[in-house]
Amino acid sequence: MSAKQTKKPKSPELVLIEWVDCHGHSYNQWRNLDELKERCEELHIRSAGFLIEGKKGCKLIVPHIYNEEKMSPDWSIQGQGNFVIPNSAIRKITRLKYK
Repeated sequence: MSAKQTKKPKSPELVLIEWVDCHGHSYNQWRNLDELKERCEELHIRSAGFLIEGKKGCKLIVPHIYNEEKMSPDWSIQGQGNFVIPNSAIRKITRLKYK
């Protein structure tokens, strides 16, 4: 390794996060409130990615990472597609294994 290079960093943990999101229905007309009540249900979401940050009241996951020496000689890990989920919405986190 040259003087500019550092050790290859450990890859972030791969996780599956199950969480509840908010949702709405856009109608182009007025609706009876009883009819709207029928659509009052939780929206359950599953998102997978590499856990980049797990503090500050939220989880930051990134589905795509890259850290090949030929593209990044200083071994910096690069990510794309970041997504933030509030801790209050999270129901379950499963750690996934990969090679």
